[in-house]
Amino acid sequence: MAAGVITAGTMYLAAVLTAVVSAEGASQTMEASPGGHVFAAIARGPNPANQTSTISNRGSGSLTWKLTGKQAAWLTVGPGQGTAPTSLTFSVSAVGLKAGTYYDTVRVASNDPKTPTDTIPVILRIVDPTSPGGRLGVYDVEFTMTGYVGELNGAPQCKVRLNGTDRMVGTLVGVETSASDDDVVYYGMLWRHTDIDHCLTKGRKRPGDDERVWCELRIKGWTAEEAELTVNSDSLRGGWLKSQPRGYSHAELAENPANTCDPQETSDALNAYPKADDGGGGSPNGQQIDDVKGTDATGRPISFVSGGVPRLRVGTFPSEPGTGWTLRVIRKVQ
Repeated sequence: MAAGVITAGTMYLAAVLTAVVSAEGASQTMEASPGGHVFAAIARGPNPANQTSTISNRGSGSLTWKLTGKQAAWLTVGPGQGTAPTSLTFSVSAVGLKAGTYYDTVRVASNDPKTPTDTIPVILRIVDPTSPGGRLGVYDVEFTMTGYVGELNGAPQCKVRLNGTDRMVGTLVGVETSASDDDVVYYGMLWRHTDIDHCLTKGRKRPGDDERVWCELRIKGWTAEEAELTVNSDSLRGGWLKSQPRGYSHAELAENPANTCDPQETSDALNAYPKADDGGGGSPNGQQIDDVKGTDATGRPISFVSGGVPRLRVGTFPSEPGTGWTLRVIRKVQ
């Protein structure tokens, strides 16, 4: 595969990068698959290959759609309208762009006013080729957190599932060099799906109250996330994950008779997803990824740093249970 070129997503990613939007009472359910795209290119190199999404209707009736708004100068999307199912082509031009990260959002509006506008985030990463041995590294990855959201000393007071899940899957790209003292930063678009319990704290209401009065609820949600993963040249520092939502997000209160939060607390928890940026449990924006405990498919220890050079490696890099995100590098694409 030529340097600077990423082909359209694999079947694996197409299956997990599917954005579905619907509304209560809507006769149509508009679906864009994949629900997000990431392109990468070497500065002054060739443009990346085109990518496509399919606009389909999972509901009843005929769904016609059109693109709304303007796109960035570097992004071309077409056709501008159609009837589901339709293939939508995304092409980018890196000509004249400096090294950096560029993003835009494609908006697809349905003819059914009850169906929300679908948003398809697009990221273009231009990397500088001047670093020693600089070339693109492309990886399919999965980040998972198993546990619950709340203070670490909340259990057993929190009557919640301790094995809820938060999962992000997608592709990361970065420029990898032969320099041993350079950190490597990978960028990508990840599809996040959440089904996890929250244990929230309340303040004292009466003098005799415990310092913490607990309430619990369960949230299900999904969103597209723009991710940045720094792999440090010092193996003891491991990796550092930062992630922010881009495009359409959805959160709902799962059917859970154990919900003990009052309406305001419930509303606050729903509104916080997926924008929490405190780096705490359930928030991927500011999470340490452990390097020392990484293992390959056979269970042998591996490290981000090998032969003195930092980069992603196929294998699993687990966090301490219930404290953060585990990284699984599924395969190296390029």
